[in-house]
Amino acid sequence: MVANVLKQEHCLPSPKEIQFAENLGRELAALCDAKDDREITIAFHYKSKNVEIPFPRKLLFLLVRILEQMAAGNAVTLIPIHAELTTQEAADLLNVSRPFMVKLLEEKKIRYHKVGTHRRIKYENLMKYKAQMQVESEEAMDELTRLGQELE
Repeated sequence: MVANVLKQEHCLPSPKEIQFAENLGRELAALCDAKDDREITIAFHYKSKNVEIPFPRKLLFLLVRILEQMAAGNAVTLIPIHAELTTQEAADLLNVSRPFMVKLLEEKKIRYHKVGTHRRIKYENLMKYKAQMQVESEEAMDELTRLGQELE
């Protein structure tokens, strides 16, 4: 059942969901700031049923981060760090086309392996590439700024 929920399409939160995420995130963040290490128990009421669930602090921190993104109006997807992505999933994360992603792989700019005829990219390899591109982009901007100042 959980797997089916996780495979839902990405969609932006509605205004009502954004407001809910803001409110719940604020309440849960207050629990994260607590200085003591006592176990946190969260109570839920649904269909005339009360349920109390012990909540590990690490899970609470993750939930607050998810709610922060939803409150900002962003769609959220969870990807295990050890996950292997298809070329389309990797392209979506970099916000590039699938053919461009395949080109990056063929140029050996991102490590991947094949499962049969299909390419698979480890999430961590994709994030290393993304971080490297961010550094190169910042260096290029610094260089442009320097050149612009020299021309003045």
